[in-house]
Amino acid sequence: MKGTYHFSRDSDEKQSGCSPVHGRQLGLFIQDLKRRGRARKTVQGYERALQLFFHHVGKKKPRRITRDDFLRFQTFLAHGHRPRGKPLAVSTQAKYLAGIRSFLEYGKKEGILFQNPVAGLPLPKVVRGKPRILLRIEDVKKMIDLAPSPRDRAVVYFLATTGLRASECCGLNLSDVDMERREVLVRKAKGDTFRLVFITPGCRSVLVDYLSYQDRLVRQDSAPFFLNDSGGRLVPDSLRFIVERVRKKAGIPNPVRPHAFRHFFCTILLENGANVRVVAELAGHVKLSTTTIYTHLSDPFLQDVYRRTHPRGTT
Repeated sequence: MKGTYHFSRDSDEKQSGCSPVHGRQLGLFIQDLKRRGRARKTVQGYERALQLFFHHVGKKKPRRITRDDFLRFQTFLAHGHRPRGKPLAVSTQAKYLAGIRSFLEYGKKEGILFQNPVAGLPLPKVVRGKPRILLRIEDVKKMIDLAPSPRDRAVVYFLATTGLRASECCGLNLSDVDMERREVLVRKAKGDTFRLVFITPGCRSVLVDYLSYQDRLVRQDSAPFFLNDSGGRLVPDSLRFIVERVRKKAGIPNPVRPHAFRHFFCTILLENGANVRVVAELAGHVKLSTTTIYTHLSDPFLQDVYRRTHPRGTT
């Protein structure tokens, strides 16, 4: 294998031509993923990975794919680089390989393959780093107070109160938010599952102000809850722009993404004594291990918990 591959969306599309056989079986696999309720981004990632893998193995039929093909592709990914010379993250390599392994397991189940040639083969180990908590309570309060419009204030308050993903926030409809019960039904959660989250009285008040500011007289329950400046549904890119605008208005020096409010939400609940499983349910984490990365609490807090809970913590 000569040279170094540079990964980007454009280069993936140029290099991902599938043979008719590969394309047909890939299509069936993607349908199976959707039928099993896999998250949209997971489906897209697996599809991109398999297109690249099929290009890598050429016209070889799926039932002739070997463990060596998989290992060679793994080496190919390890030597690939993104634009600007950055190496492909181990987590991204693992996601690509997981997509291929999932396809091969599907092929065995459907009789396309006699056996899964990579069964039992471990994927690259991904070491989860501690999330960078960019927001303190003072930062969030300042952003809420200095937001330049009712919509922007509602967005910031809502993200900090619910911990929703950007896509989930943008996917909300009017009917999903029950103001009286202060409950939000998250219909766009990861893996097409549903969960219930809650808003505080303060958040409810800000949302009511936002809704009264908007012209809602002729809008149906299926209409989007958060609107863009043109009156359409807010999209994640616009959400990022709103958060950055409010961040600058509040004088916070470092860039803030919507996901930072998710970190803030999980951490603040855990620091105030919430059970990890409860936080995982509220955040919509599929795996409990995802929530445990937020247990990197400050040493003074941990010491305080130890003193209060251990039978001999104060003696």
